[in-house]
Amino acid sequence: MVKFANNDRSKLCCVSDDCTVSVCNVTSTPPKVTFILEGHVEAVTGCDWSASNDLIATCSLDGTLMIWDAKSSRKLRVVQDQLSAPLLCCAFQPANNNMLIAGNARGMVSVLNVSTGIYPRGGTSIVGGRVMALVCSTSSRIFWAANDKGMIVSYRISSTGASLSKLRRFNVGSAVTSLSWSPWLARHPALLVSVADNSLNL
Repeated sequence: MVKFANNDRSKLCCVSDDCTVSVCNVTSTPPKVTFILEGHVEAVTGCDWSASNDLIATCSLDGTLMIWDAKSSRKLRVVQDQLSAPLLCCAFQPANNNMLIAGNARGMVSVLNVSTGIYPRGGTSIVGGRVMALVCSTSSRIFWAANDKGMIVSYRISSTGASLSKLRRFNVGSAVTSLSWSPWLARHPALLVSVADNSLNL
C-alpha cells in the first residue's frame, strides 16, 4: 500500500512486507527516502496520514496499530487489536482526527481514541469475513468498510467517536481490494471500489 499525504504531492508513505514503513519525498531531485519507520514485527498492511499530516498511523499482521510523529519519525503509541487479530487496514476519521478506524482479519471494525489509546464502548461492529479496506468521507462522519466476501457496509460515527451506526450494505460479488472516495466526481460524491474479479465499481 502507498498513500500520499493530504494535499501534499511530495510526501509518500509506503508499507512493506519486511515490517517497515518508508516515508519518501518524491519531488526532490532525485526522489529519496526521508526516513524508515521500524517497530512492527510482521508485514505492515496499511497506513494513513492525519488531516494535518503531522501523524502517521500504521497497522500490521502483528495485530498492532502504531501512531508516529510524521516529522521526527518518533513512535508515539502502540495499541493491540481488541481480538489480537491481524489488522488489515486503518484510516483516520477526517472530521475528528483523534479517532482512528481499523479493520481486522476477524471481520471487526473498531474505533480507537488516539489520545488515550482506548477503544470506546460502542465503537466496534462486525462486518464479517476479513475487513480488507476502509475509506472515510472527507466532509462528514460517514465511512465505508469492505471485506473479502464482497460486502461493503457504510457507517456513521458519532461526534465523540464513542458509537457506530450502520447505514447501508451492498455486495459486489467478490473480494474488495481497495476503496476510494471522491467528494466531487461529475458533480456528485462517489465511491470507487476495486474488486478482485478485475472489475471497478463506481
